[in-house]
Amino acid sequence: MHVHIAPSVGSVSVDGVTRYGFDMSSLTPDISAIDWVDNEGVVQYKDITQPKNRLVIIKDEIITDFSLYQHFVDAWIIKDQQMKAGA
Repeated sequence: MHVHIAPSVGSVSVDGVTRYGFDMSSLTPDISAIDWVDNEGVVQYKDITQPKNRLVIIKDEIITDFSLYQHFVDAWIIKDQQMKAGA
């Protein structure tokens, strides 16, 4: 499974299918993106002192535990089912 979480636009992508409108307030403001592929991933941190239109990545953190971010996939599943049902 490939997951991409983009806090700046409130999107979550699972295996290439993107849904928008997710609450990202549980993430710290310095997280630029989270990518997860199968059993490992990376959290990209940005310099929050920069203007919003200038993205400067200051650190990539390798992660092997996705449990902190699993609720985004759970919310994506609900939203995906709703969209497929026409809700």
